[in-house]
Amino acid sequence: MISSPHFLYGDGFYLNMTTGIEPPNVLEHEAALVYEPFTGAAIKADKRLQINILLKPTPKINVFSKINEELVFPVVWINESATVGKSDADLLYGLLVLPAEVVYILQIILCILGSLLFLGPLFYFVVLHYSNVDEKDTRKPNGAVPEMKSYNVYENENVFDDVKEYKIGEPEHTNTRVTSTTSTTELIENQKGMKF
Repeated sequence: MISSPHFLYGDGFYLNMTTGIEPPNVLEHEAALVYEPFTGAAIKADKRLQINILLKPTPKINVFSKINEELVFPVVWINESATVGKSDADLLYGLLVLPAEVVYILQIILCILGSLLFLGPLFYFVVLHYSNVDEKDTRKPNGAVPEMKSYNVYENENVFDDVKEYKIGEPEHTNTRVTSTTSTTELIENQKGMKF
């Protein structure tokens, strides 16, 4: 009959019927296998078994005739352990753990670098923009570009009232001359008959 050493995880009946056996210790008497989760390679293995003899009362054998009831007699328990060697452990570390640590560190470095590459130019343009707010816009030659206004067409029916007047010159196919006093609304009405 085979069991765990000191009847670990067994019925307490067997432990109580035997004298001289200490209560089982999980760390010392349990079979265990430690493996690497990515490859499934065994790193440490502990096989622990106990061999027992089942004794029954037998009147034909003098030694067993004095036994009142069945009992389990522990004979020996076996502990076979194996651990991966240092060279194999270093190989597993170099192939599995070290690359994962390098990738993790690179992720952090690249996140920081990407943030700096994004925030650096953004900071530069914000500072550049706010440093030029009070200066005159040099892209407008002599103020020739009019100010842009936005209109809500639904609230203001005549959106062309506030548009500045310009001297456009004479259209090619009409006899009407547009001058600087002509409003934009009149200009649009005059151009309805023109061909472009």
